[in-house]
Amino acid sequence: MLAIYLGKKFYLIDNIHQLNSLSGDACLFSVPTFLLQSSNNHNIPPNNLRTIFLGGGTLTSQGIKKIKQQFSQAKLFEFYGSSETSFISWQDITNGKFQFSAGQLFPNTQVSIGLQQEIIVTSPYLFSGYLAQTPPKNWVTDDLGFLKKNHLFLLGRKADLIDHGGNKVAPLEIETAASDLCQKCVAFGVEDQVYGQKIALLMIKPITKKQLQKKLAQRLEKFKCPNIYLVTNEIPLTSNLKISRSQLAQAYRNGEYDEI
Repeated sequence: MLAIYLGKKFYLIDNIHQLNSLSGDACLFSVPTFLLQSSNNHNIPPNNLRTIFLGGGTLTSQGIKKIKQQFSQAKLFEFYGSSETSFISWQDITNGKFQFSAGQLFPNTQVSIGLQQEIIVTSPYLFSGYLAQTPPKNWVTDDLGFLKKNHLFLLGRKADLIDHGGNKVAPLEIETAASDLCQKCVAFGVEDQVYGQKIALLMIKPITKKQLQKKLAQRLEKFKCPNIYLVTNEIPLTSNLKISRSQLAQAYRNGEYDEI
């Protein structure tokens, strides 16, 4: 819609190399995982990307650095929103970003935080409601976060919270703490009769288990430290290039991952 509004050409691509067939400068709207997967291919030729807009998933500092190595000439922007709320916040991440940051709110967008830290949005960009229902005045998202000086910070999705011994643990906090201890990682909960859920951390090329336990004990509260350390060569994604923690938990139950 933005391309049409600005009188530009719009292309749907499924391969990053297709950008090089475009004439003139281009900007790209993408989910982070698409570019991170593309950057694993070190034979990407020079391209004419000048701006990259990223949504549908948050980027870590390592992810930003990896994308910049391949697309050094492009400015990077990250935006946050949902199908019901459209755009909520945005930020320039060309030079990195603050931990958990989702950026500043879009104009005329108001965010309040619920009792369980759920993000509640009021804005002119809200959808008009479901069929045969009154248009909503605000929308309670499935995401958790907090506000600080008109900047929004995300703690993850409510459905992804790990219920460990009565404590609600955000996977994103664990993943951030472990981001420099492995090539890539994802945290999720697995069912446990005693604790409700145990915390599992799935990693690619991690340091030793002893080093992991020592480092994470320094960075996280005791009840947030992983109980299970798993290793894999690749973290699977859904068909829309996102991580499903429920699918990872099922794969663990099926014995698909090796414990360190």
